[in-house]
Amino acid sequence: MGAGTRAFVGVFLTAFVACGLFQIEVWPLSGWKLFSRLRTDEVRGWLATAVTADGAERPIPFDTFPAAYRGQLHVLQGFDDLAADARADVCRAWAGEMAATGGGRVVEIRVYATTDSARHPDGGRRELRHVCPDP
Repeated sequence: MGAGTRAFVGVFLTAFVACGLFQIEVWPLSGWKLFSRLRTDEVRGWLATAVTADGAERPIPFDTFPAAYRGQLHVLQGFDDLAADARADVCRAWAGEMAATGGGRVVEIRVYATTDSARHPDGGRRELRHVCPDP
């Protein structure tokens, strides 16, 4: 085995171990989160909805927003921890993007904590956690 091969294997194994220890997800390496988390029959998550001027409430379509908004799940997960003015700024940004992408004028943003159950697929619950009026 040549010196280049040994160096590559050493770097790869070091990166492999580091990703596992520090739970870093960098393809093709893994922090093994998929296999190391306890699975239960309940899945907790977050949902952001927009109420338009006509009174309709619908989920905010983050997947249709520009790339800068693609990580909004992380923002939702930390929404409780944001200061009130920071939450208002986030809601204004979402409402502005909804209007820019043809979603209409938003009069309210609602953020829900959701719980879905494997035992009761139709029995998902959602708890209103935050309301941003007139974003």
